[in-house]
Amino acid sequence: MRCAVTGSSGYIGRNVVETLLASDQVDRVDCIDVQPPVINHEKACAVRADIKDVALMTQLLTGVDFVFHLAAAANVDQIAKDPLSAIEHNVAGTGLLLEASRRANIGRFVLASSIWVYQGVAVEHLTEDTPLFPPGPSNLYVASKQTGEILCATYSKQFGLEHTILRYGFPYGPYMRPQLVIHRFLTLAMAGKTLTIAGTGEQGRDFMHVEDLARAHPLVFSRNAINRTYNLPGPRKVSVREIAEIVQRLVPQAKGIAYVDGRADDFRYTSVSCERAKEDFGWRPEIDIVDGIEMTYKWLLAHQSEPVLS
Repeated sequence: MRCAVTGSSGYIGRNVVETLLASDQVDRVDCIDVQPPVINHEKACAVRADIKDVALMTQLLTGVDFVFHLAAAANVDQIAKDPLSAIEHNVAGTGLLLEASRRANIGRFVLASSIWVYQGVAVEHLTEDTPLFPPGPSNLYVASKQTGEILCATYSKQFGLEHTILRYGFPYGPYMRPQLVIHRFLTLAMAGKTLTIAGTGEQGRDFMHVEDLARAHPLVFSRNAINRTYNLPGPRKVSVREIAEIVQRLVPQAKGIAYVDGRADDFRYTSVSCERAKEDFGWRPEIDIVDGIEMTYKWLLAHQSEPVLS
């Protein structure tokens, strides 16, 4: 089986590529990114390319069985400052890559979406069947992810292009961006600085170790996943305050915790179900947050001199 991963040089992309390469079902992984390649493996083929170049992508994707589309603008604060980045990469980029995939006659298109798509939905227990409208998003990142999902469903219905949508929780772990809260707390604590929390710290997240997330990707080879959407949340609700407290206990030189004003359009936690993924292809998160943060801390200690991925 031949796979292609866009955004393969990003931190989630790198973990997904490594998991696919370890699968006995995969013969080749085409690593596609505008950034320099970071994977060196006999089954990996690295290509620097812009996913918005339909002609080039059609050529590159010919013969591919599964396209895992992870390339995206994902920094919510940065998108607020530069809205065009979300429109260009997450909306136009996804649409153009879908068209290239259709022309290349790939097997299936797998979209990396997010549980952010549930933003503002007033339901206690969210499943993949929970309607997203009303109220609709108040955040352009969320709107761009919802639009990507709609484009995938439309290409399946109108053109017969099979798809699978994976709604990621809040991943953390090896290669993560420094802006993400667990990385930021760990590096601040390691430097002997105060940990800063926006808001009360009670806001919840479905934090999940990136190994759990990456492990789901080869499982969607299952035909059960055709034209289906899956939540991939963490094992339990974790508050930002709990993250800070775990880091304080783990890092010897850690200082105290300070609080600042929260972000108005932040994600509000509601329970997110992963039962469909469990039923259709046997996935569920396994790494608890305490163990996961300790694993991440040890990884950071061992890789402090390596460049940070986007």
